[in-house]
Amino acid sequence: MIAIDDLRPMLGCYGENTVISPNIDALAERGMLFERAYCQYAKCGPSRLSILTGLRPDSVGVFSHRDEDMLAFRKANLDLFSLPRWFKEHGFHTRGFGKVYHDGWDDARDWSVPSEPGREGEMMEIVDETAIQGMPFEKRGEVGTIIAERLKCPAIQAPEVPDETLFAGRMTSRVVDLIRERKSEAEPFFFAVGYRRPHLPFVAPKAWFDRYEPTPDWLPPAEIRRPPTDSPLMAWFNSDGYLGTARNQGLSMPVRPKSIEEGMDWAGYELRSYQGIPNHGPISDVDQLAVQHAYRACISYVDSQIGRLMTELSESGLEENTIVVLWSDHGWHLGEQGAWSKMTNY
Repeated sequence: MIAIDDLRPMLGCYGENTVISPNIDALAERGMLFERAYCQYAKCGPSRLSILTGLRPDSVGVFSHRDEDMLAFRKANLDLFSLPRWFKEHGFHTRGFGKVYHDGWDDARDWSVPSEPGREGEMMEIVDETAIQGMPFEKRGEVGTIIAERLKCPAIQAPEVPDETLFAGRMTSRVVDLIRERKSEAEPFFFAVGYRRPHLPFVAPKAWFDRYEPTPDWLPPAEIRRPPTDSPLMAWFNSDGYLGTARNQGLSMPVRPKSIEEGMDWAGYELRSYQGIPNHGPISDVDQLAVQHAYRACISYVDSQIGRLMTELSESGLEENTIVVLWSDHGWHLGEQGAWSKMTNY
């Protein structure tokens, strides 16, 4: 099972010709492509709990990233089987790598051996990547947390490093080695492999940026760059998780904008809270195009790692006896409806 964070259906297999995704496209060509699978709740934690338990978000009852909500859900559902736990209880060797559940929400009952989420190492790697580009990174008391990431990390990074320098490449190498080991084992296996990109910050080796020639045609048409007229605020404006960060920076981010125009000045704060993007107000076409470019580069980088997994399955002789399922927890707006974030079901 392959999980990809914040990946919208912007792939060749869905008719998108501006993205280089040959390995995912090949998987779709050989398997079943779901064209009417809709995210129920466009936020990482709730969506992943829903996918991995098979329950609707309103049945799960977790609508935020507060740990206490997740813990209350699990305490009230001790006998509930997640997908990985079901496989484990039915004789499979189960392993988890990268971001499968939301960060910190892993369930030890799911895995035959402790999972390898990589969050701390991946966060510190962002510091290293920033240093590669010669950009200062202030090591505050919260370095290693997502708040430190947002306050001090550039939104876009393209270090000139080999693929395996970054976490996705190293994780893939680890999984490839374990797949190779499994070919001599009689015990069936279930591997959950979670890729963080194209989640912010948009970090990929420069070689993947170089595969693209940005064009203004990537930008959404002007008529869909704002929310629909008279649309309810709840449908497109989100301050949860960002309001405190904004206020700490001395910004007057509104809880409830008085108009669509005011809301658009703050919409997409998930992107705005990284370096290189204005905290509020219009985002220039130059910056918008840079984000479009980086998002595509991250997709292609992850696609290449998925290609490595598929190649190893084939070369190990396991391909014909292995089911591969690929999903994303939700999409991500690239300027449509004025948003640069998830957290809306438009």
